[in-house]
Amino acid sequence: MTTATPYQELGELYLETICQNAYYEGAAGTIRDAVLGAAAVVIGKQVDPGDLIRAAQKLTLDAMGFLERTIGRVSTDWLRNRCDWARIDAFWDGTDRSDIAWVTEELDSQADRAWKTYYEHAVKPSGETFVRWHHDLALAATFLQAAALLLKEVQGDA
Repeated sequence: MTTATPYQELGELYLETICQNAYYEGAAGTIRDAVLGAAAVVIGKQVDPGDLIRAAQKLTLDAMGFLERTIGRVSTDWLRNRCDWARIDAFWDGTDRSDIAWVTEELDSQADRAWKTYYEHAVKPSGETFVRWHHDLALAATFLQAAALLLKEVQGDA
């Protein structure tokens, strides 16, 4: 395969920008941007906050599934007063949006917690089950971060 585009080095400012984007928002930012882009294409330039909340809900519920399937975090956190997953889950029913700031902060916090667990166990590989478990933790953390970014868009904090 060939290309008509001649080789040239990428500019320093461009490289710095893509590195900063990857570091600060990475895959979660990419997911947020894709949701925003898809919403804008479907409904025009104005993005419906309800669509962003539904996308954040889907990402959060998937992340909760990954966390429960791998390390049982969702069903055992109440024992240790670590996270009020029931309160997060109740937010999605749409009857009370006053919790949006708390939910956003909690999703960020739980994403950080999942990444911390991921890194703490990165040096302890032990078979195929561990590899899947480790991968699921990374997905959960990324999905929680993306959900928080979408909720920040709804709040106008982005």
